[in-house]
Amino acid sequence: MTRLARPILSAVLVLVLLPLAAFARDLRHPASGEPAFTITVPDDWTAVTVDGGKSLGIASADRRIGFALTVATTDQSLEEIAKSAITATKATQLEARPTSISGFAGRTYSWTYVNAGGIKLHTTMTLVQLDGHWLASCTKLEVDGNSPAAQQLADTAMQSVKLVKGAK
Repeated sequence: MTRLARPILSAVLVLVLLPLAAFARDLRHPASGEPAFTITVPDDWTAVTVDGGKSLGIASADRRIGFALTVATTDQSLEEIAKSAITATKATQLEARPTSISGFAGRTYSWTYVNAGGIKLHTTMTLVQLDGHWLASCTKLEVDGNSPAAQQLADTAMQSVKLVKGAK
């Protein structure tokens, strides 16, 4: 190998491995018990438990991407929960489609809204009814105008979401 080839190969390896290294931290919510979510995010993202421990809020380092993972009991249907969220945000561009997380069937609702600070957000909320009472919700929020790389980062994190819950 020539003296020039070695640094080039090293640089290529660093570029190839960077995306893998950036996704190095696995989060679990709640920390123990079932049902629970897992998600893989970059090391520099922050996570904090909110709503008395019902939800885990996650934010990218630049705060342009966020997730809310919620595991709770409810008597409301997926549609009622989605309608409530959509009404509260005065959403536009609503889309709904069937989906699943870890084999558990649910629905994904996507919409756009402007928050109280005047920031336009693209929201994707996936709701899964685990049984008669348990609901799992994964909501992704992205600031409008994110770069394609940031959008890919958000999508990759969303694709890493898994549900842990005994036998289906």
